[in-house]
Amino acid sequence: IRYELNNLCDLLTYQSERLADRVAYTFLVDGENEEQSITYKELARCARMTAAKLNRYIKPGDRILLVIPPGIDFIVGFFACLYARGIA
Repeated sequence: IRYELNNLCDLLTYQSERLADRVAYTFLVDGENEEQSITYKELARCARMTAAKLNRYIKPGDRILLVIPPGIDFIVGFFACLYARGIA
């Protein structure tokens, strides 16, 4: 099977299928030791769920301001904007 990867959403979807339980991102909360991680599968699922909510309020191409502190939630929000076809 060949996949056509045209954007970051395609790549995340592909990785969530192939590397589902591997860590996609790790955020060091204190800059050194305390960390939060998210797998490809969790990231894709959370981003798609958030995108579905965003789509109630935006149309493709709308700009979206992410007012989220650094961390896993920011990454989810960023990908949600992409899945919703908004501009983060």
